Parts: sequence; C-alpha cells; structure tokens
Amino acid sequence: MVPDLEHLSWGSKFYLLGGAYLQSFIHFKQLKSLSVPEILPLKESNIQILSSIASLRSLSFLIDLSGVSAPALPPHAFQGLTALALYGHSDHLVSFILACEFSNLERVSFRIVQPPTAGQPRHLWTALGQRFNPTLLTSIEAHYNCAFSARPSSLMEFFEPLLAFPNITIFDLAFFSMEPSIRDNDLARFGAAWPRLATFKIEHSKRYSQPDVARPTLPGVIELARRCPALTALYIPEIDPSPVPEKSTTPALGHRLRSVWIDSIAPPATIQVSMDIAAVVDRVFPWIDLEDPQNLSRLVPGKVWVEVLRLIRVMRIGRENGMAYTDVRRRGS
Repeated sequence: MVPDLEHLSWGSKFYLLGGAYLQSFIHFKQLKSLSVPEILPLKESNIQILSSIASLRSLSFLIDLSGVSAPALPPHAFQGLTALALYGHSDHLVSFILACEFSNLERVSFRIVQPPTAGQPRHLWTALGQRFNPTLLTSIEAHYNCAFSARPSSLMEFFEPLLAFPNITIFDLAFFSMEPSIRDNDLARFGAAWPRLATFKIEHSKRYSQPDVARPTLPGVIELARRCPALTALYIPEIDPSPVPEKSTTPALGHRLRSVWIDSIAPPATIQVSMDIAAVVDRVFPWIDLEDPQNLSRLVPGKVWVEVLRLIRVMRIGRENGMAYTDVRRRGS
C-alpha cells in the first residue's frame, strides 16, 4: 500500500479487479482525486465505500443505482469534494445528488446516457440547487448522449434552475442525439444571471436547419456578450441571420471576446449578408483572435462562418491600409 497516495486514475485495463477492490482505497488517507474507469459502473455499496474517504476533493465515475430509489449514505458524505464528474442515467444522477450535501463543489461534469423516466429535463438541475452552495459553483459541463421524447422549446426548459448560481464562469453543453432550441431570451437570461461568464459553449448533433428548432440571432449573441464583459470564448451551433443589425446603429462595445465560432448560419447567407455580419462582428468584437487554434481547426471549406472570419481579416487589413468598409463591400460585390 501507498498510504500517502494523493491522486489515482484507475485505468480501464484494471476493471477486472472489480468494485470490491475499492475497499482497499480507504487506507489512502491522503487521497485527493480518484477517477474510476467508465467500464466499471459503481453501485450503492461501492459508493458507500468511497464516501468514507474524507480527503477526496475530486471524483469521477459511472453510476448505476438500478433498483435503488435513494442511496443510503452517511451524513456529510462527499462534503469535501470540489470537483465531480458523474456519468449515467439521469434518474441515478439525481438520486445520488439528493443523497449528499455538496457544500464545497466548484466544478461539475455530467454525461447523461438516459433521460429521466418522468420526462422532466430540469430535475437534475433542480437537484443541484437543493444540494450545492450557489456561491461556489463556477463550472458546469453537461453532455447529453440521449434524446427526449419531446424536444424542449427553449434552453430554459432545461437549465432555468441554474440561474440561481451567480458565479458561473464556464458553461459547456453538448447534445449528441438532438438539437435544442436556443432563443435570444435564453441568452439574455444567462447573461443577466452570470456576469462573470468566460466560456459559453453549446454543441449539438449537427443536423442544422430543423424547422422546429429555434435559433438565436446576432443581436441576441451581442446582448449575451454585453451582459458578460468577461466572456472570452463563445461557441454556438447556429444562428438565424435575420435580422442583421445595421453597423451604424451597433454600439462599438470593444468587447474582449477572443474566440468565437458559429457552426452554421441558416438559412444560408448571401455574400452581402456575410459581409454585413462580418462588419457588425468586427465592430462589436475587435479582439477576436483570427489565429486561434480552436477556430483554425474548424476551418472547413463551405462554412459561412469561415467566410465571415475571412472578411473580418480583410477589413482589418483594409483599416491598416486606410481602406473603408465601403471599399471592402465594393470589392466583395
């Protein structure tokens, strides 16, 4: 045994050791972080063992509470955790969270592999509000590997309970089996609730232009940024290009956003619309890093956003050489 061990990532090659092997971990009195391979789902008895490791600060595992409505855990279980990564059925995640008192959690990451049986997408996020310290939580990551029977009509149908956490700096969502509606009102409410937000990222299945999916507009994106002056990274799956605000009426925010990616603009934008979008984005976000590796890795030919970034580059070069936006428009037409 190594009693002073502080960090342990239990590789998938050792899954044959089984959950019973966790019993030996209680001897690691200094263990601060533990990552259990996803190939080994932990049941109630396994979780009870882990709850006795008071030194734990970071924990990652796949949960399986099949047949258990409320896991029996000791008082103050996992109270020292500051980071939690949890994977499994939505119902099991909720049951685990409600059985604990996470008074020190700062970062959470969830991968939801099955939707809640009651069909309520916000149950998980309501549970966070009941068990987490609202002033400490700063980072939320959620990946949905499942679809719901009915597509939610807005992000607020999922995430409205999270507006009670005022210090969120990272919000990272992925929907791999569906396309959520994202409305301007969603962005405005997130922005109003999270003034310290630095990263806002949403991905989905990449099935674009779905007729029953709402898309935010460029004014909605600008309003999010206006309410979040610390925002440096923004990724959303698609926007509706209508309406594009007039450059002359758009405030020059001087916003410090550095990395921005919009994967689709639907309906497809004409070159004129692309130029108008580029002019507004360049005016509001003058600090966009056109050499950002994250953006460069996404430069797929044919993407409208690629054209927008190219036009922003041309506008910057034009300014350096005394060429006005009207000259850029004339050359692009």
